[in-house]
Amino acid sequence: MATRAFGPATAAVLLLLWIMIIASLLRFGFNLPSIDLRAFSPEYFHFTLGGYARILALMTGIEIFANLVAAYDGTRAQKSRKAFGSLIIIMGTTSLTMLIVGPAIFALADVNNAEVSVFTQTMDQLLPPWVSYLGTLTGIAVLLSACAASAQGLQNLSLGLRYRHYIPANFGQKNHYDVADRPVWLEVGIVIVCFLLFGTHEETYLALYAAGVFILLSMTGWAASKRLWRELRQKFAASRLLSLSGTITAAFLTTAATFIIFSERFFEGAWSYLVMVPVLYFAFTFYRNRLGAPTSVEDRLGLLVAEQRYLPEFANGENTSEVKLKRILVPLNGSMLAEQSLPMARHLADVFKTELILASVNEDKKAENAGFNEYLERTAGLISGETIEVQCIVGDGEPAQEINRLGQENAADLIVISTKGGFEIENLFSASVSQRLIEQTSLPILLLRPTDDLTSRFTGFKKIIVALDGSEESESVLPLVKKLADKFDNEVLLISVPEGAESENYAVTMEKYLDGIAAGLNSEKHGRRFY
Repeated sequence: MATRAFGPATAAVLLLLWIMIIASLLRFGFNLPSIDLRAFSPEYFHFTLGGYARILALMTGIEIFANLVAAYDGTRAQKSRKAFGSLIIIMGTTSLTMLIVGPAIFALADVNNAEVSVFTQTMDQLLPPWVSYLGTLTGIAVLLSACAASAQGLQNLSLGLRYRHYIPANFGQKNHYDVADRPVWLEVGIVIVCFLLFGTHEETYLALYAAGVFILLSMTGWAASKRLWRELRQKFAASRLLSLSGTITAAFLTTAATFIIFSERFFEGAWSYLVMVPVLYFAFTFYRNRLGAPTSVEDRLGLLVAEQRYLPEFANGENTSEVKLKRILVPLNGSMLAEQSLPMARHLADVFKTELILASVNEDKKAENAGFNEYLERTAGLISGETIEVQCIVGDGEPAQEINRLGQENAADLIVISTKGGFEIENLFSASVSQRLIEQTSLPILLLRPTDDLTSRFTGFKKIIVALDGSEESESVLPLVKKLADKFDNEVLLISVPEGAESENYAVTMEKYLDGIAAGLNSEKHGRRFY
């Protein structure tokens, strides 16, 4: 909705500005503002800096508005051309408005009237009432669509930060509407708190906005200068020297503008960056160190597609026999929910002639393990048979960690575990044992979600969905999938859900990658893609 409304609303504002320009020319003629060097004298220099800061904020707002209008469709080259064209149109119109309508505002508006902006006062006097009313509604529409565009930009930023491991995965997770809603709710909460604590005075948020934009512009300018200098040192060229000179000049100008804004608007809101920047830096650093650097999935995908090497071990089926199910671990805690995994585990043990390992975890260090051992032995007696060997083990400590440890130490090939029907994998604040186990272990997990329907506790593996993102971690499950597919003669559906900061060619590359994986599974029935 925001993408549809923002363009027409911006066009309506441009039309309103041109109406104001024409009305000013009809009433006052072509009357440009006079240039008075006394503006730079000590007596008035403070007001000059304040006006300069406002113009900087206005121009950066124009640049952002221009890019927002063009940011929703087309290739990167098309978006760039649209953004540049929008920038020229909006900046040209705004510049003419300041030069021509500015003197009219100075002549007609009452600067002492704090209830109504000087632009609205001038609009009310230059235009018919109904046009002025429509202009106000247009301004409101632009602000509303800009808020929606801000939320959309924050969602995309969160997906990018999640993809680069700077924020928790659940914070940038998309909901069932295919949007990352948590960052938007956080934004709404911050706005409410700021309005309650600091009020709604526009000067406060103008300072925040302008300071933030120019901090980013300064950082970008110096980063680009550093990159261009490195390229120039590697190979000298006149064009590179010219680009470096222009970039350094722009970086100096934006840095100077940043200092001016901070000195002029420090106590009106710019001071908050001295708090926000360190907090965000430490938060991003904490999660990056905790989650580690992301793997270069797109680079790996490009190499796989270019070299046409997907799963060589599956190319001829010779190595499939190496993938064996020798031991299946079944965590039990005495509950009926946990025991719902036993029929499926026993079925797999029958089919693949594997050993079952029944495991319990004693969370209370003071309690004896005798009760757990007795429970496991009794359960083992109910499911064991001539073809099934059952082993019972008990661990001590945190359940998810212990199950992972027991699985690793006993060389389990698969963990079969039941979970709640209301299980949500993105809910880290009330994570179940099964969810924490998923996050900690590298062993394959067969997760069952039993309900009152009997069929939910058993499956014939007629259709298997495999989620792949191009990483080696996601591919690690394929040997087991191949084993199940060959044994149960079923269909395998390969899916990929692009999410994060992938390039515009990511979908095409992923499609070729999935085609290669499907071909590697070596069966017409196996490996159909599913969208």
